[in-house]
Amino acid sequence: MKRILAIILVLCMTLGMVVSVSAAPSTPFSRALNLVRLIRAMFADDDEDYGIGELKDDVLTVYVATNGKKDANGTKNNPYATIIAARDALRKINKNGLDGIDIVVKSGVYPINDPIVLEEQDGGSKNCPVRIIGETDAKIVGGISISASEFAPAAGEITNLFPEANKIVMLDLTKYGYTVDEIGKMLAARNYIKSAPGFSVDGILQTIARYPNESEGWTNIIEGWMIDRSGNITPYTDNDVSSDHEQYPVEYKIQYGEQYMETVQSWSDSGHIKVAARFNQLWCTDNTDIKSISKVDATFTTPYTGGYEPLGGTVMYWYNIPEELDVPGEFYIDKNGMMYYYPVSGFETATIALPVSDGIFNISGNYVTIENLTLESSRKNGITANGDNFTVINCEISAISGEHAIHAIGDNITVRDSVIHDCRCSAITIETGNIETLERGNSLVYNNEIYNFGLHDWPYTMGVNVAGCGSNVSHNHIYNSKTRAIYWSGAYQTIEYNDVHDVLTASDDIGAISSDERVRVGNVIRYNYIHNIGCVGALADIDKINPDYRYVGSAAIYGDFGGSYFEAYGNVIMTVNGNGFWLFGRGVNIHGNLIIDCSNWYLGEFAMQWDDIYLYNKGSGKYKVPDYIFSDVWKEANPDLASLKFDLTNVPADDPLGWAMPGDNVIKNNWCHYNKGIRDFTNWGAAPYMIQNEVFQFCGDNIDLATGAKSNDNMSIYNSRRETVDLEKLITETAAGVIEIDWETFQSIGLVTEE
Repeated sequence: MKRILAIILVLCMTLGMVVSVSAAPSTPFSRALNLVRLIRAMFADDDEDYGIGELKDDVLTVYVATNGKKDANGTKNNPYATIIAARDALRKINKNGLDGIDIVVKSGVYPINDPIVLEEQDGGSKNCPVRIIGETDAKIVGGISISASEFAPAAGEITNLFPEANKIVMLDLTKYGYTVDEIGKMLAARNYIKSAPGFSVDGILQTIARYPNESEGWTNIIEGWMIDRSGNITPYTDNDVSSDHEQYPVEYKIQYGEQYMETVQSWSDSGHIKVAARFNQLWCTDNTDIKSISKVDATFTTPYTGGYEPLGGTVMYWYNIPEELDVPGEFYIDKNGMMYYYPVSGFETATIALPVSDGIFNISGNYVTIENLTLESSRKNGITANGDNFTVINCEISAISGEHAIHAIGDNITVRDSVIHDCRCSAITIETGNIETLERGNSLVYNNEIYNFGLHDWPYTMGVNVAGCGSNVSHNHIYNSKTRAIYWSGAYQTIEYNDVHDVLTASDDIGAISSDERVRVGNVIRYNYIHNIGCVGALADIDKINPDYRYVGSAAIYGDFGGSYFEAYGNVIMTVNGNGFWLFGRGVNIHGNLIIDCSNWYLGEFAMQWDDIYLYNKGSGKYKVPDYIFSDVWKEANPDLASLKFDLTNVPADDPLGWAMPGDNVIKNNWCHYNKGIRDFTNWGAAPYMIQNEVFQFCGDNIDLATGAKSNDNMSIYNSRRETVDLEKLITETAAGVIEIDWETFQSIGLVTEE
């Protein structure tokens, strides 16, 4: 800005439009002298104005380095030691006139014990944004950075229990600030598998020693009982609404497969063994202590199971067992806080981290960018941001134990070109816009690679979660997870061009891309490639153990609990152990999709139980109808809502205007390609059972197809044997003109390229 003013001033003086600043008579020499003086004043040493960093083109850059000093001034040759030191120095300057502030983090590892906090005063503005930029290999570790030399060879009687004791090393966690009580709580917390601590090697979370090993899947529950205070079986669970607390179970008794009994009963009492299970719902993971293991039969008892009655046919595994420390990357923690670890290859030179910080960045200012940094290891979120125009670009974030690797609230949020992996829960959560007024937040999740997320809380976590109004989730590569890839809620969310595969690998009754909200508007799911979805063999014996159990299967795109008011077109859905589309709501438009080789229904539309949905409506949770949908802006955006009856007290259960009923759905022009008869999914590991011969399943008469038929609008072709699907031929020739995607568009999806 100063340079621009100086140039204008020079032009003015050159044209003789500036009066002399001297009292002496004006001469050509004096005018030239005055011109030089003014120019020198305009271009005076700017560093003298700020006293820190280096100024170029009105952008102030301050540097941070591992060799920084307390008396630094933030220049390249005299950098600060921490981002906090740079932040504190910047708080003391007048930022008016600056076009930007850059905090450059030089190469190296920066351990932190507490989050880096940027408050409102530390944020930027439209005219002066703030960027925190890492040089190559700049890494912030939210914990203690440990070298392999700090581990000692395993010693003591415990080594007699290890299958390969000579390979095991040990580390006393209590020397690094962890308490025995704290470790115990982290090891078992209801509905979460907290493999405490979040021990990571080169950003990869290591695994608590378990049986069976993760590569071997699960064991099955044969039967379960709830036991009351008198030792009798009781029908009551701790989810029952009852004032008679004496009837609540005091323990749950679980019977497992006898083929595992010899192994289970051989375990010593030196460990504090836990169990992770789907005791009742195959989408809901519970995590409990074990009270006792029977020595006479294949049973054990737990103090709780997540509030549900344990059912035969569900799945489980045991963990934190010294006898099962048998795979590189596993660890076991004893009752005294000693961790025993089976090292992975390269352990000696790796970055080893124990998380101690409750976050890496906590940001509450606007116009802040985090760029080109590696963020690793945190007990809580990686980045928590509450402000507009927040950006994460070209970062790697991993080993995050909190609810989110990134949780950002505000408008114009952008997360792009980043790699996010090894997260216990969700990778990215964005809350943007104003759902009440339908003002769009214009936020973007673009071109990220997201994998190994939801490691320890499978049903309620996701790779990307967008809420509010007005997000775009596009060109992301999301894979390798037991849980869902993308969850949307709110209005005007667009999910497009994502490559989603190998998710829901231990889940039933969940969608790879899903929602479960009824009163929404304007959401679009288009041009996504969703493939290899569903359980990988984990549930293969359920129908044998409990023939009455109905396996639902996963879905590529799922409108659960009456998920309503969205459009899906141009998606390529392939090899799903379950359903292509699974719908329960109203105002859904499914058209122009290519659906290949699903084990259940390709297109399923069902009615929710009318009274069930109504009870949710009358409750206080997220299924309660919000008051704002009765506003004029909502009625204009979604006329269907304006016509519905929300007080269902006197509404017949089959009234199509009852808000709990599906209706106004259109399913047409989808191309379904499948193998005739029983379809074999064993070549990619999915459970080959409960295969349905029907391609379409519709319940009731609430679906509105263009011709009035229930399936004839959807094209189908058959294969007599399983073949490798030629996607290019399907898209460019066979299904061309029906599905709403061409080969060029398909190639632009995520990381998909022509082979």
